[in-house]
Amino acid sequence: MLLSKEEFLSIKPALVADVLVLLRSLARLEGELLFCEYNNYHGSLPHFSERISFAIAKVRDAVSDALTHVLPTDALFLELQPLIREALPKKLVEVAGDRIASSFPVQYQRNAIASALASKLVYKEGIHLVEAQPVDHLAQRAFQYYRKEKEIRELLRQLEGEDGSAQGRLDALSDGDKSVIVDILRRGGVRASLSIF
Repeated sequence: MLLSKEEFLSIKPALVADVLVLLRSLARLEGELLFCEYNNYHGSLPHFSERISFAIAKVRDAVSDALTHVLPTDALFLELQPLIREALPKKLVEVAGDRIASSFPVQYQRNAIASALASKLVYKEGIHLVEAQPVDHLAQRAFQYYRKEKEIRELLRQLEGEDGSAQGRLDALSDGDKSVIVDILRRGGVRASLSIF
């Protein structure tokens, strides 16, 4: 939908390579979550694989339902639209990313947003968080998660130097940013470092 036949053929090798990168990344995330669940809770690998699939489907369906009447010009849609680009192969975004809004049907965009957000939430936070959420609040909580994840990413960007280390960067942060980091570590640092939940 985003490429002509000629464009597709001209970038096919790079596109295939990027698709494989995405698939490997998702497989790694799935495997890490699967074995984390298996090592920390009672159950078999197929049992946890099924629960992961159900958790992703639960979030995807809730988000998809919440976006049913959201238009591409609405603030929520525009806020979530970067999820589409994150889920596409890099070469495709490079060549045709500017065509997503015009060439990708709106319902496909909604589905892509819902699937990307569901996978992100479940793979990063686990099945227990999703299973504990009331279905009627799940979409809003997924949207809140996306917003908070962006905030955390920005804090990390501020902390990390060019070489990926945090050396010397803490002094450059505002007192407000330091306060947020301390609060996050106090409330979730132990839980996050255990990699159980």
